[in-house]
Amino acid sequence: MRYEQNIEYRLRRVGPKSFLIRSNEAIELAGIGEDVWKCMATACSSAEIAQDLAKIYDAQPSKIESDVKEFIDVLSRQGAARAVP
Repeated sequence: MRYEQNIEYRLRRVGPKSFLIRSNEAIELAGIGEDVWKCMATACSSAEIAQDLAKIYDAQPSKIESDVKEFIDVLSRQGAARAVP
């Protein structure tokens, strides 16, 4: 399955913290959350995101992908990410 950003949300940085902002809602992005969000600028799968992050963090994509899937599920439930065909 491929995912993309909900364009109603905008990434904002406040000091060292990152947030997804929409109207009167805010979702704080911790850890690699901002990197996952940026990877979803174009529709991509969790495996593709894991591969991109593995290059950045010098890790195995297979070890990252489950965390990526979990984070995308959270974003999807909150409306910030959506599945695309």
